[in-house]
Amino acid sequence: MQRSVPVALMFLVCSLFFSPGAALADTKAVLGFPTLGTGNLASDLYLYSCKTSSCASVTQLADYGHITNVPRWPKGNGGPGGPAPQAWAFLTIPEQGYQYYQFWQQNPSNSSCWQSCILGINAQGELDNKNTTCLGTVTSGTPTHTNEVPEFSFGAAMFGNATCGTAPAKMSANNILPARSLTFVNGTSAKTVCLQTDSSFNHPQCTGAGANPITAQTPYTISSSDLTNGSNSGVGQVSGIQAKDNGDWINTGRGVSANAQVYATNLEWTLWPQHTQSTMGPTTIDISLVNGFNVGATLTPDRDCVCSVADKEGGTPHFVLYKAGTTMAAFPAPQTVFSNLCPQGSGAPISGNGDSGCYSSCSKARYYQNANQDQLCCSGAYNTAKTCTDPPTQPYVLNVDNYSTRVYSWAFNDWRGTFTCDPTASFTFTITDIDEAL
Repeated sequence: MQRSVPVALMFLVCSLFFSPGAALADTKAVLGFPTLGTGNLASDLYLYSCKTSSCASVTQLADYGHITNVPRWPKGNGGPGGPAPQAWAFLTIPEQGYQYYQFWQQNPSNSSCWQSCILGINAQGELDNKNTTCLGTVTSGTPTHTNEVPEFSFGAAMFGNATCGTAPAKMSANNILPARSLTFVNGTSAKTVCLQTDSSFNHPQCTGAGANPITAQTPYTISSSDLTNGSNSGVGQVSGIQAKDNGDWINTGRGVSANAQVYATNLEWTLWPQHTQSTMGPTTIDISLVNGFNVGATLTPDRDCVCSVADKEGGTPHFVLYKAGTTMAAFPAPQTVFSNLCPQGSGAPISGNGDSGCYSSCSKARYYQNANQDQLCCSGAYNTAKTCTDPPTQPYVLNVDNYSTRVYSWAFNDWRGTFTCDPTASFTFTITDIDEAL
């Protein structure tokens, strides 16, 4: 049910994340680049950190030392298709004083000529105007969000004043690939939950490919080696619950009638492939209740990461630093009871099998084959934010919005739950009971 989310974001170049006025010790910055290979920007950039504004002594960055366009990921290769997202580089700025970065490129019309420019930023997130030589570097203005700082952008002619020079020795076209992972933790009162990653709902005893039993003691982790080639539009759903050792499995997440609809909580992610000689695309991750819900869930980063979020559908994204272990998204809110979450008549499965859960407005309309299902599912003639106006008025959507943090419950409020993040980030989904009574 997740609507496709474009990850080719705005022509944004450098954002730093902190509370306004605070020092930015160990805080990341993000550099975003326009499409390279056009105008006076070559296809490849090489990025170095400098000890002083003169950049007489430089060190090539290990992880973002070679910046390219993000390679396309066609649907035929398991990717999302369409244009590739914007290239980003994520940096750490100093505890005090200025940190300088030097960019190098080959002149597009003269391969023997190397050009460079310098960017300087201090611990308060301020641009060193005197020593920054990358043309067109400007700030976007006063921060408007907590943990956001002004964004700095390069003009398309960032090397416009550069003369030919000698590039640093031992320039490397390889970046060190991060060890990423995606972990799922059983935080429910059940002994074991079955996490399916194939959307089949065909794992009555949590066996076979795509079925992953998770006990309270043993999380399920998708390892770095398994993510090297990327994982597109992955969805995790709890399809079974075993209350105690060797007990019966209760199937969940989809009704048992002929007109059964999925109501499982969706844990969704897209991690782009890793390429040593190309900049990686960002990670997109979310908790979606568009189908309904059968379990609670919380999303946290395993280490500090930067993510782009928005305030409304089609809104301008801004970047936020999430510290390791911080709750990014959560459903339900603490101390929430089931009767406050699921509108009367929407309890799932409607045909009953001892499970607990709730159909979304869309899934319920499809179950009953209501005439207004297109309006509630944002399908057919209602597949735009402008025409799909019924879902936000529904009790289900209002309840989810009121009792959650940054999850989404209908097609065109995915802005509320979608995080577009540092491609090196690792995350944990913790699966929880819907309420304390379970």
